[in-house]
Amino acid sequence: MSLIVFTGPAKLSTGQVILRDALKKAAETAGFRVKASWDAKCDFLVASRHDTVKARGAVGAGKTVLTYDQFVKHLADLGVDALDPQLAEGVKEDPHVDQMPAPKPVWQEVDYEGKYVL
Repeated sequence: MSLIVFTGPAKLSTGQVILRDALKKAAETAGFRVKASWDAKCDFLVASRHDTVKARGAVGAGKTVLTYDQFVKHLADLGVDALDPQLAEGVKEDPHVDQMPAPKPVWQEVDYEGKYVL
């Protein structure tokens, strides 16, 4: 049984967000064991991007790093539909892992005192 960890918000390239617990159910249905945190015993890391600190560390440790799009496709290849609405039944959103962070402000100009203004 392969050990897997999810990190970052589970957002697909289409913009669709998958609740972490629903994704966990899909992974377990496919035979994965989901861990809460990354360590060297994990076989896979699923990350929002390949350039995160955790993703780079996993690659450095010789582990497989997948984006959420790649993992959803991998599950589909194993016969599990991670986007099946039934997987989300009874699942509650966890604001710590299911919500996208607010975008950082983009500074557009500098006022006469050299301070940034939006």
